[in-house]
Amino acid sequence: MREPHQFAICSLPGAVNIPLSSFPPSLAPSPNEEEGVQREGGREGGLPGKDQSVYVMCRRGVLSREATRVLLGRGWEKVWNVRGGLTKWKEEVEEDFPIY
Repeated sequence: MREPHQFAICSLPGAVNIPLSSFPPSLAPSPNEEEGVQREGGREGGLPGKDQSVYVMCRRGVLSREATRVLLGRGWEKVWNVRGGLTKWKEEVEEDFPIY
């Protein structure tokens, strides 16, 4: 959910970074727009298939909440926002985790 320079500073092992700004136009939230078109292999813009579990995380949980809403609204069913994001991770899980 973060921009590449932010992801380079800190990320969890195995995480895949797909910034909200890179979501394809078919995923942009718009009340007048039809549902996004599912592309080959069930993937859109590098996102996992709509049948896969997705945990969305950002620095504080604000942008990830928006991305979760967009994905759920576009047909992904197994999407969870990690509340509090990396900041909460540092506070509750890994005290030495780097934060920007």
